[in-house]
Amino acid sequence: MRFADGSIGTVHYFANGNKAFPKERLEVFAGGCVLRLDNYRTLKAWGIPGFRTRRMLAQDKGQVACAAAFLKAIESGGPPPIAVDQLLEVQRWLLEAGAP
Repeated sequence: MRFADGSIGTVHYFANGNKAFPKERLEVFAGGCVLRLDNYRTLKAWGIPGFRTRRMLAQDKGQVACAAAFLKAIESGGPPPIAVDQLLEVQRWLLEAGAP
């Protein structure tokens, strides 16, 4: 994926790795700094003075908070936690990415 500022994003999905390797990893490179999140449990950083590695005892992918926000919006009649136009835009990009 290319962004308006010229930066790029990539997504790799593999099913043939070793079970000892983190199943889910997010790496962000920006402004001379690097952040790496492994399995939604360990966050490490390089190039950020004073940053200390953060470890969680359990994974938190945000599904519980997302479901709670959705139910709260339904109960209160408020706006959805994610705007419909944003959901449709993501769907459009996914369809374009999968198109031959």
